[in-house]
Amino acid sequence: MISTKTIITFLSAVAFTQAAPSPAPEENLSPRADGEIQPSYRAAHSINWSYQNYCEAPTSYGYVYRNVYSGQEWGQSALYTFTYPAASAGKQCWLEFYHAQPNWISNPAGVQIDVFTSYAPTQCNTGSMSNNRDVNLGRLNVPATGAATWAATYSTKLTQRGPCPAPGSVQALELVPVGDNMGISYPQDVGKGLRILYA
Repeated sequence: MISTKTIITFLSAVAFTQAAPSPAPEENLSPRADGEIQPSYRAAHSINWSYQNYCEAPTSYGYVYRNVYSGQEWGQSALYTFTYPAASAGKQCWLEFYHAQPNWISNPAGVQIDVFTSYAPTQCNTGSMSNNRDVNLGRLNVPATGAATWAATYSTKLTQRGPCPAPGSVQALELVPVGDNMGISYPQDVGKGLRILYA
């Protein structure tokens, strides 16, 4: 497993030159709702397959980054599994990413992250380390601190309010870095990180 300290040390050593993303044409994501669904399972996926996926605790820190260093591409995406609770039955659900303190970001003007569905939840250390990437839902503009906005959406699923699936349904998602020299770390906990909100 690559440690948090190793990732931060590596990222800090690289000169990030990505231009700031253009301002989002959309308004901020919907305000906090009656409830939120935190991921029941998280994993990190190596962009260049240089190391295995590894499992993380449900509440910890997330890391998404991509760099080209000495001719080698390095980076990782973040994989999530959400399970819809009984409390979300009959309500509207949507996705939110909130970049809370303490955090780290390569560009103080913000970075961009793509959100994909996965056709099946990723299982760590099973011999199959696929990220199971499926449909691109949209691209987020993530600020140094605060709620992300949609720079672009390619589906209405979770990018806007819509009927929540039945309780017990599972949704697998992947956060993917945009650009060659970018990085972001963030706390993943109640009110922070990637969440599915419902009201």
